[in-house]
Amino acid sequence: MVRPTFVPVALALAVALAGCPASETPGSPTPTASPTATATPTATATPGATPTPTPTASPPTGDLAPGVTADGIADVEALLSAHESTLLADGTTLDFEVTRTEPGGTVSQRSNQTLSLGPGSRPVTVNGSGLGPDGPLRVDAWLTDATSLYRFQDGNSTGYRVLDPLSDTTRLVWPGNVDTYLRAAAGNFTVASTGTEDGTRVATLTAGLDLVNGSTDPDTEMTVTITGDGVIRSFDLTQTQPDGDEYGIAYRVRAVGVTPAEPAWVASVPDSAFLDVDLSVAVTDDALVTVTNDGPDAVPANATVSVAAGGTAYDATLADPLGPGETRWLWVDDGTGTLTVAAEQPAAPSARALGGRATVVVRTADGTTLATADLAWRTNGTR
Repeated sequence: MVRPTFVPVALALAVALAGCPASETPGSPTPTASPTATATPTATATPGATPTPTPTASPPTGDLAPGVTADGIADVEALLSAHESTLLADGTTLDFEVTRTEPGGTVSQRSNQTLSLGPGSRPVTVNGSGLGPDGPLRVDAWLTDATSLYRFQDGNSTGYRVLDPLSDTTRLVWPGNVDTYLRAAAGNFTVASTGTEDGTRVATLTAGLDLVNGSTDPDTEMTVTITGDGVIRSFDLTQTQPDGDEYGIAYRVRAVGVTPAEPAWVASVPDSAFLDVDLSVAVTDDALVTVTNDGPDAVPANATVSVAAGGTAYDATLADPLGPGETRWLWVDDGTGTLTVAAEQPAAPSARALGGRATVVVRTADGTTLATADLAWRTNGTR
């Protein structure tokens, strides 16, 4: 028997929203098509969209911001702490964009996010859209002290997921590991200009360094604009990958002192999204899929189970509810090529081999994704 690493779609999104693990190094990043952008559509964050400060004749002496002097970033932790503490305490709206551009200029991947946090980091709205190899996707989220609600739209369907509240929203102010990049390049930044924006003193710093190609020539360019109290108003990065693709990040603080309102779509979340089901998925003999409900609530009748393997997706409908403690057995009939469901374990079904890998998704008829499981196993008899 194979037990999958069970990752609900919304949980994967929650991780993405909070940023990748801070232990990751900033070399060779790959933008994902995981959503990210526009609560109430705002201007897309694009590199170079930062307003140009009015330059002063020469950089002033003394600190330009916490951890920043006329020589550059002297104490990156002081800078990051000032930025993070201000945004979490007062509330903020952030725009974030990640792109991957091919040498010919074609944007192969794009991910946008607009995120608003209230004072003390609750509540939170996230609105995202992504363009990746599988096409466009949109995700919206409403995160409170009580729950985390997610809505997924892929152009053909709308789905919902409800999870427990995020235990730590600190990482939400650092999408895309912006803080990790700043740490990596801290000693390379120099002050390009100082001035004012909207009456606020700002400093613009730039850095160029090698992070991915292992040479003395810079492959990564960064520009950061910082206010006198340590808020990072903008961060832009361009990085040339070994294959010639250009990876880009654009991060913008659009407002400080924000309390987001509950989005209108929250009222449309179906009751099924709040079901307390705990589905475990397993595979035996490279062919027989089992779905077991370990939770206290039943999976409603007419829920759909999808099994994707070998580039083909197979769907079947559960005619009856899947109650607590119950199991359904599913297999692709080798003769008809259809996904078959049984309430009892079949003796010797004529089942098509799945080829060592499959993705199983369980959705209710009204669009709630109850489980997504990616499974992989060996097909040589060793499990």
